[in-house]
Amino acid sequence: MTPEQRQSLQRSYGDGADKIYELLEVQQDGMCAICKNRPSLRSTWHRLVIDHDHKAKEIRALLCRKCNVGLGNFNDDAVLLSRALTYLLQFKKRK
Repeated sequence: MTPEQRQSLQRSYGDGADKIYELLEVQQDGMCAICKNRPSLRSTWHRLVIDHDHKAKEIRALLCRKCNVGLGNFNDDAVLLSRALTYLLQFKKRK
């Protein structure tokens, strides 16, 4: 991350900028927290976005847009996501 990018994060996220930097550079090694893909400059869908808990207003992790939209489509509902996993696994066993 360039110094300019860090300054931009600081302007946009204040104290949260340090957490974002920590997630990107240390904890997640520049990868999406779910699919583990690295961002691509050529693909809008594989850029990392800041995922946050809408109720608690807390940063959770950095995700690629596909994973972030996927969570959003399930309204961050762990029960629905669990049902979706069960559904997928049910059909995987048939192959």
